[in-house]
Amino acid sequence: MSKPSRSRNAPSISKPPPIKYVLYSHYNKDEADDLKVYKREKQTTNFEKLNGVVHLQRHFRGLRELLTSPGHEGVLVLFYAPDKSFDNLLLEITRGNLNPDDHRRHDKSLCFAEGVAACVERKLAEEELADRVRFLTPSDLLLIFGPVNTIFAQAFRRYFIGQAPGTRYDTPKIVEAILRLRLLGNGVPVLRLDHDVIFRFGKEDKVIGDLGLFKAVACAVQAYQLRLAQPTVSTFLFSASYNSKGLLDPRELKRGDRFEAWSRAFATRVFPALKADPKSINEICCLSKAKRGNRLKPTRLKQLQNKEWDKYVKKNLDQDFAKQFYGLKDNETKLETHPTGGLASIGAHPLYAVISGALLCLSEGAILDLPPFSNFRNNVMWIDDHLKYSLHRAMHHFTSDEPLELEEPGLSNARFDVSVTKERPSVGDLPAYILGVYLPTLLWGSIMDAWITHDSILKYRIDPLDQRHKRLWRKAKSQQDQAPLAPLPKAMLKALSSGNFSPDDEDELRDALDTSAVTRIEKVRQLWANIRSGGQETFASYWAQGRVKEVFSEECFGTRKDRLWEGIASGRPLSDSITKRRDLSNPDMSDKIRDLIEDAITYVHWTLRWPRFVQIVRSIRQGDFKGDLGWRPDRANQSNVQARGPSGM
Repeated sequence: MSKPSRSRNAPSISKPPPIKYVLYSHYNKDEADDLKVYKREKQTTNFEKLNGVVHLQRHFRGLRELLTSPGHEGVLVLFYAPDKSFDNLLLEITRGNLNPDDHRRHDKSLCFAEGVAACVERKLAEEELADRVRFLTPSDLLLIFGPVNTIFAQAFRRYFIGQAPGTRYDTPKIVEAILRLRLLGNGVPVLRLDHDVIFRFGKEDKVIGDLGLFKAVACAVQAYQLRLAQPTVSTFLFSASYNSKGLLDPRELKRGDRFEAWSRAFATRVFPALKADPKSINEICCLSKAKRGNRLKPTRLKQLQNKEWDKYVKKNLDQDFAKQFYGLKDNETKLETHPTGGLASIGAHPLYAVISGALLCLSEGAILDLPPFSNFRNNVMWIDDHLKYSLHRAMHHFTSDEPLELEEPGLSNARFDVSVTKERPSVGDLPAYILGVYLPTLLWGSIMDAWITHDSILKYRIDPLDQRHKRLWRKAKSQQDQAPLAPLPKAMLKALSSGNFSPDDEDELRDALDTSAVTRIEKVRQLWANIRSGGQETFASYWAQGRVKEVFSEECFGTRKDRLWEGIASGRPLSDSITKRRDLSNPDMSDKIRDLIEDAITYVHWTLRWPRFVQIVRSIRQGDFKGDLGWRPDRANQSNVQARGPSGM
């Protein structure tokens, strides 16, 4: 392959700016709608008027305030990969027929992404923010991926995005990992934020002057520096929290604001715990049919339907069900959980688990030891934060217990008590989303949680526990890599220590994962089936009982290609336990779990090949990649790429 082309029209920079931190985010505001405009207008597209570009520009003043604050200067790196642009780029590299100089002709979305990037970079230069904000597209990754040996290139899509097409919410983690690897040794933390935490202000705000992030970012930088200064601390992960203060504020919990307060409070959304009223839900699902005689446009019908869903969620938020779902105690002055109940018993602890979109930071050891969970073909809840943290813990990568003995006690836990606020968008097609998308995603995450952590007590902070639970916590920690129902860490350690993962090892792990998955599914089934009271059911209880088909119209699920919405085991009584995967009765459910098992096995292979990928990423000369702190477009060239030739794996 010929060498990748130089970066786009970015301004020259004569002096490196002071940098104390790097923020990373996957920016996808209105990208689908903007791409439609581009495909319709083609060469006449005015990129400056695209919604995603306009929305970004509204926040330029706030970005300047945040990124140039004296003593707290930073850089923001945004990754923009609309539609299947990243997927298609990898596909062409895999096929070995992609010339970096004409890669755009293979995919319109790549041309679109570069057009957006050129427009954004021009606007950044006008605002003198070009040295503070980097706008990456898949094309910028050709510098790293382009020269790679075609043998390993065949594995790009398998390891980077799995076997499912498109860019899912966990796909950009490989770009985040590349950014972290490029910055090793700089002493600068990479802090990940969801784009709707940074750019959360609505369209009615013309110019945003304060992003509300300064304190949280400053605390995250301090937490990073304090850990580096501790010789007893090596590998670490930490993050800030989402804003849960509204749950303790009676003013915000008045009826009109209650749903918003619960929606913003935790990484795991409250939707499964909403009251499920089949009559109201079916009426809203069939609204378009009822209104069809009025000759309303489809977009107008959808707007009316979405408005009804917004009303529904606010009306049907029941705080008792929400507390049961999360495992929260009835305490009006403090958020606290039961020692071994609720969400933490099957997944991430709502109060203590690290959050990927809230300034997640990984140490150098963490990014070197394990690759991102980038190969999973389905969206898996907690895959890039809680599950990653748990796997490091189970593999004994952490050398110190929490809380750490730091100068600032408030920053000593993996999740410290400084919060950021996340914009939660409205959800259309509510039952299809909750029952067909969100609950299955939670179930996959819960199954993986069982594969990694054998005792839920390890997800709790040890300090608040009573003496009995502290003894149980210490015992569980000593056994975490050998528990039969949490087989993944044991298999990973064996493969890494021997440098081999044989077909026999695969079969052994496959059987163990299947057994563990079935055990966890039954536990989830019983737990969620009981989130109901006095004849009032929730979305979670209907789904866990497999009663969705009994009470909901199929009109609610017309756009779903699979039948995951039917529930864990449709029509199976709760008294009849699930003991094997075929008991699920739903072939889509069984197939997805099989995929999850195969992806976990692939991840072991990905981990074994990770060190050589690290070498490839690190081999590019510092300053040539747009994410580098020393990136200088006026001085960058790829002579080192030509000199070294293709690398192999």
